[in-house]
Amino acid sequence: MRVATALGTGPESLLPFETEAAEEGQEALADLTPPELSAHLSFFCTEGEEGLMYLRTERSGGDLLADEGCTLIANWEEGQGQVEFAVVQVGELLAGPHPS
Repeated sequence: MRVATALGTGPESLLPFETEAAEEGQEALADLTPPELSAHLSFFCTEGEEGLMYLRTERSGGDLLADEGCTLIANWEEGQGQVEFAVVQVGELLAGPHPS
């Protein structure tokens, strides 16, 4: 999630986005501290006019990498449909065997 939302390593890496989250996103972000973190993440919870629309696990292109045993965790799309970010839990086929 850190990569998908460009969080970096700490407060110094937060981007100064000035977008307002959709109502659902505002509720989810209301208790975050510092306030800069809430402002940063608001960009990823808009209605799509500014920032990105949070689509949960819905994708217009279908379930991403499902045939390879992967699970779509979260999906965002830019309002014009030209940019998409997805967080996918990689399946065993792609991850390979776990060390024992």
